[in-house]
Amino acid sequence: MKKNKGVVVSFRLTEEEFEPFKELLDKSDKTKSEFFRDIFLSKEKNINITFNELKPFDYYNILRVVNKSGNNLNQIAKSFNSANKSNVISERIYLKGINLLISINSYLKRALNDS
Repeated sequence: MKKNKGVVVSFRLTEEEFEPFKELLDKSDKTKSEFFRDIFLSKEKNINITFNELKPFDYYNILRVVNKSGNNLNQIAKSFNSANKSNVISERIYLKGINLLISINSYLKRALNDS
């Protein structure tokens, strides 16, 4: 008795991805479904599965804090720019402040990538 195959699994391939299978499929007497089902269910094939690296639980909390910090840094940079344009602060203090903000931003990004 033929089993009813009620679960549909479908996927698309690029032309380049399909190319290695095309000649084999053309030479076989199977439909695409039968052909790929045989490949998919074959126990002789080695299947490599790459799992996404799990991020620590706090990763998303850290990401939120870094994003908020980035917004604050942008606001401070805007204040520095305004103060410099209106001659409230000297060019030297302005450049020191902007360089410090760039350094802080770099440290935050590095900390996020290391977590």
